[in-house]
Amino acid sequence: MLSNLFSASLQEYEEQTGIVLSKHPLAEQLRHSDSAESVTAILQEQVPREFGRTDRITQALSSVVSVLYTLSVSIDLYWVRSKMLIGLLHL
Repeated sequence: MLSNLFSASLQEYEEQTGIVLSKHPLAEQLRHSDSAESVTAILQEQVPREFGRTDRITQALSSVVSVLYTLSVSIDLYWVRSKMLIGLLHL
C-alpha cells in the first residue's frame, strides 16, 4: 500500500520536474550507506556552509535519520520474516 503511494509520488514528481530522483547522485550515495551514521554523514555534507553545520542542525538531523533508519530496517525485517513464513507454509 505505502509503496504504491510512494511510487506514484515519485512518478508524478518526475513528470512535473523531469528529474528522476532514483538516479540522482545523492540517491546513489544513500543507497550504498549501511548505517544511520553513514546516512547522517552524507546528509550533513548537503548542509550549506553558511549554516555553519552547527551542533543543533547536526543533532536534529541525526535524530531524524536514526528514527527513519530504524523504521526502515524494521519494515525490511518484517517483510523478510513474512516471506520466509509464507515459504515455510508452502513446504
